[in-house]
Amino acid sequence: QEHFSHFRSESKLLSSAMLLGCRDVFQQQQKQRQEQLKQHCRAGPRLLPHLISAAVGLLLLMWQGQSLSLTTPVSSRSSKVLVANGHHLLRTSGSKIACSASGGDVNTPILRRDPTVNQLLQRWSNQQFKIFNRVSGLKAKESEDGAAKRKAKALAAYGLLEKAKEVAKESAQPKAAWHIPHMVEGDSFKGSIEHPDFNFGTSCDLTLTMTSPGEGLLASKSAKFEEQVQIKQDFPIPFDKGEERDTAMLTYLFNKFNMNWRNFDGPMPSELEHLSLEGLRLFFFQVADVEGFPGESEFQENVADPAKGMTKAEFRSFVLAEDPQYLEKCFKAIYTGRRLNMIGPTLQLDGDFHDTAKGCIFGLGTYNKKDGGLFSLRYVQP
Repeated sequence: QEHFSHFRSESKLLSSAMLLGCRDVFQQQQKQRQEQLKQHCRAGPRLLPHLISAAVGLLLLMWQGQSLSLTTPVSSRSSKVLVANGHHLLRTSGSKIACSASGGDVNTPILRRDPTVNQLLQRWSNQQFKIFNRVSGLKAKESEDGAAKRKAKALAAYGLLEKAKEVAKESAQPKAAWHIPHMVEGDSFKGSIEHPDFNFGTSCDLTLTMTSPGEGLLASKSAKFEEQVQIKQDFPIPFDKGEERDTAMLTYLFNKFNMNWRNFDGPMPSELEHLSLEGLRLFFFQVADVEGFPGESEFQENVADPAKGMTKAEFRSFVLAEDPQYLEKCFKAIYTGRRLNMIGPTLQLDGDFHDTAKGCIFGLGTYNKKDGGLFSLRYVQP
């Protein structure tokens, strides 16, 4: 009880600091965005229909008493300025930009997130991950593998060499992300939410129960709140190697490097089965730091209809024929994780399945069309 009280106090101190910083950042970015909209005479709002900001508040994870280990982390990647052609510069971030598909269906395009919103979400997520580790007895940015290696060294120092080898061997084994089989009907998540206009601005409990593959029930006892929500989630990338994983990785690639998908000022494209020369060059630049590859003539030679773009079959022939494992080897360089949306009449939540904090979802929220909410959820073992 004393440990949990300490955790609550520490979390509130961290959140207060974040509140002041995020509020100023958000207000400044809002003014800049409005000025840009006026200058360019844009006819509509920016792409994300549920624009959310991490401006205020604190969320505490409502730990359920289960001992959950951490999964293998996804390595971080620094930002790069990508040259898509001789005239355009496109920026891509190492943090999670893309993701979300209704019901986790691989045939549904992954959705986009405004990079400014994503920055705030990742800031909130990183803060919560540090708290998660502290409560779990790990170092601030330590993964399960890092903790296992530290344990193995300690065992070896005490002369328990065989035990140390067992721990080291087990930690070296690749592990599937905890969220691959989620969310499905029957899943339950518990945590907390805070929004300046929700429950009088006071942090309160939050529960999500999946009632069907694409729907769930959000509820809060302390706020006397209950609302049916639509669930949209990015399709997971299967862990086991094989045709299913290959198909998911290729679909993700064709979504992310479709130039219409990357255009936040345009509508979500309905056709994502072709890759333009610009998109293909962007892919190779991101995974291999090679500019201007392939050349226009080479692209035309390997594509039946250059105006439409390269098909998945043509990509396999052009890229994977020589090295079938090429996409497998470079996928970490383009994959930016899974995102999900919970969309209700009054409450909309936008979050990420956290790869390293097992069972956790961190994100931002809007209430009655007003942003400024923060939430944390954790999977409840059945």
